[in-house]
Formats: sequence, C-alpha cells, structure tokens
Amino acid sequence: MPSTSSTPGVSPQAHDLVIGSFLHQGTKATQEDGVAVDPNFNAFMEKVAAANGLDCIDIDMSPRRTFVCLLDGHAGPTCKEYVQQRILTQICLEFIRAPGSWPDAMRKAIMEMERKWCRRVCEHDPADRSGTTITIAILESNQLHCAWTGDSPCWLLDRAGTATAMTTQHRPSLAREQERIEKSGGEIKAKVVEGTGFWRRGGQRKEGPLRVFPSGLNISRSIGDIKYKVPKLGGQEGVVIADPDTRSIDLPSDVEYIVISSDGLSDNLTKGLGESYKPICKGFRNAYDALKEGREDPEPGQEPMEFCADLAAESLVYFAIKRGKSQKYQDNTSMVAICLLDNMKIAPL
Repeated sequence: MPSTSSTPGVSPQAHDLVIGSFLHQGTKATQEDGVAVDPNFNAFMEKVAAANGLDCIDIDMSPRRTFVCLLDGHAGPTCKEYVQQRILTQICLEFIRAPGSWPDAMRKAIMEMERKWCRRVCEHDPADRSGTTITIAILESNQLHCAWTGDSPCWLLDRAGTATAMTTQHRPSLAREQERIEKSGGEIKAKVVEGTGFWRRGGQRKEGPLRVFPSGLNISRSIGDIKYKVPKLGGQEGVVIADPDTRSIDLPSDVEYIVISSDGLSDNLTKGLGESYKPICKGFRNAYDALKEGREDPEPGQEPMEFCADLAAESLVYFAIKRGKSQKYQDNTSMVAICLLDNMKIAPL
C-alpha cells in the first residue's frame, strides 16, 4: 500500500464525533496494549508549542483535528508505555516545525521515538527486550491520515457494514517484507507439523505464524526490540525495522466508524474485518437506548455519547474474544474507535 501525502487546502468542515475504547487483558499475565486519544488535537498542539517556545502562526487551526493511537507491546510493557506517553507531543513538535504534512510528521515522530528509546535502553537497561507496534489515525476535518509500524490494523466501517482496510500488517508473510528481510540478511522460518523446531520457509507444512530471525518475532516492523536490531547485542540491522507506512484519504460520506485494534482482536475475526460492524453497532445502540430510557447512567464526568462509544468498543472486544480459537489462551484484546455521529445519523443525547 503506497504512502501518500496530505492534501493542501483542507476544508474546515468538521464531523460530529465521539471516541470510544476498551482494553481487555485476555489470559496474559500483563496488559501490554495501550491507547492514546485527543478529540481536540489543536488545543493540545498549542500547549505543546507554548511549552517549547514555539508558535502555531503558520498552521491553519480552523480544521478540527482528532487523534487516536493504539499500541500493542510485547516482551514487557516498558517500550509501549514510553511511546504512549510521548507520541502525541512528538507528532505536534514535528508538525509545528514543518507544517503541511501530517504523514511526514507522524513518520518523523515514530522514527524519533525509535531513536530515543533505543538510545535510552542501550545506555541504561540493555537487558530490556520490549517492543511495540503503533498505529495512528489523525482525522483532519474530512481527511484521514494514518501511520503504522507493525500489525495493529486500522479499518473503516460504512453503514452497509463493509470494512475497508487503511493499513497493511507488517508481517513476514507479506511479500515485500519477505524480500526486504532476506535482502538484509534475515531469515523467515515457521514451525512445522512434522518434527519440531523452526524450518525455512517453503516446502513444509506450517504450524503457527511465520517468524523473522534474528528475533523470532511474528511481525517485521516494530519500535524497540533492541536485542534484535543492535549488532553488539546479537541483532542485525535492517531486518526488524521501525519505519512506518502512511496513507491519507478523503473520508467517504457513508463511513460510520474508524477502528484501530490490536491483533488480539483482528486475528479472531476469521471471516474478515466486516464481522466487526454488527457488534460495534449493537453495543452503541444498546447503550444509546439504555441512556435514552433512563436504564443506565454515564460514569461520573463522562459525556453520554462517550458512554455509548465505550460500550460499542466493549461489545466488539467481547465478540472477538468469543470468536477466539482457544479457550485456554487469549492475547490482549483492545480497540479504539472514532464514531462519526453525523454519518451514523444519530442525534446526540
């Protein structure tokens, strides 16, 4: 999926929207997924500018901008937490310094997170093996900008229930990732049914996902994972990389939800991402009706439509968990969604 740049001259037209999220630990000992959201990204950008002695004079602040991000950590939560706490600020700094392209700002911010994290770990805790995926969506009026590293997918759901993928998962099963990995001296192996251990790709029946070596990861891009990237720690440069892909589109008028999930959710949708439409709609509608009829109340400090969006996310997460292949193991299962109320043709409460 090719990278594209943001379109100049964005219309200030804004969607009536709300953000919902839900994170489930599954059967894992720790929760390594995380989300970061900001429904009023312009105000946050102005705060970042002021705190860093900068200004937003060259930035058109009339379009509404909404930010959502999901991270799926592995081998511990430390890398995920580091990036989660800093990515919004870093994107703002990159855009303020060079206004005009959100894809460029997101790309630079992700690579800066990689540089800072790897330097920090190499200097202070080289035993830290943690890493994370990251998928970001910025809705600027009616333009959607995505950037991603790893396999946490983003997709659109329209009112007909059709899912449109915004991202391609960075996994070793992807042909262009295979070519890149092998050119860099890495290997792709899979565990096979016959015998034990890992075998080279091809010619054998596979059991489980393809994995990248050196690393053993079933993703081909990530932030962190320094043990697999730094030669002096046993890694190999250019095999597992942090470089993100980006994509920008004008949002179709029938899109109701913009969803980002961890693979613990999306991998359980074995019939395709379109399976997500009914449970997310059901969760939203059930919550909306319960509020309207006085059967439920939002949490303290929570807006009614935020309550509906969170219940929509929770509904989809539990649907995916029930669809899981194993009752004994379930990965962290999380999602965040922008719910476009005007496209849903639903009146705010």
